[in-house]
Amino acid sequence: MKRRLLLMGLAGLVLLASCGKDDEPRVPDPLEGKWLLSEFQLTNAPVEFTSWEGAVLPLGQLVTWENYQIEFLADNTFKRRIFLPGADSTDDGVWAKDGETLTITSNDSGAIEEEYNIENVDEVELIWSEAVSLRLIKDAVADTLTQAYVDSLTDAEFDALFVPVNITLNYVFEK
Repeated sequence: MKRRLLLMGLAGLVLLASCGKDDEPRVPDPLEGKWLLSEFQLTNAPVEFTSWEGAVLPLGQLVTWENYQIEFLADNTFKRRIFLPGADSTDDGVWAKDGETLTITSNDSGAIEEEYNIENVDEVELIWSEAVSLRLIKDAVADTLTQAYVDSLTDAEFDALFVPVNITLNYVFEK
């Protein structure tokens, strides 16, 4: 009899323990929220281009965007708006985060999957990066240029001063 009471008591404890909350509260990903692109920054510059290391480029200097806004939602979808001169572009789709890799896939037909490395994300700042090829002026050339010389160049001669270089482009966002 005592044994039966003891077993019933243990069964009751197990039953009570299993009746607790099964779901832990969801912890939001710090990526979630609305982000506004504030600037670009260059990193991982090759030796011949060290003056470009950490260079901050405003939106209009590198691309024709006036603004870029993206919102990452808790259901792993996103909404994006790119402000262009005279017209805006909007799209939406899904996002996924695997470690430090962020993948954005637009629902627009023909859109390519975008992949970025997350450099930093906290309550107020998001920095993602990608390897790109940009046309930049080598340090040795830039150090010898004067404004008078640049003014004397034709457009083609000026363009010839820039050479392709592989560099990391950081997108710096603010909430």
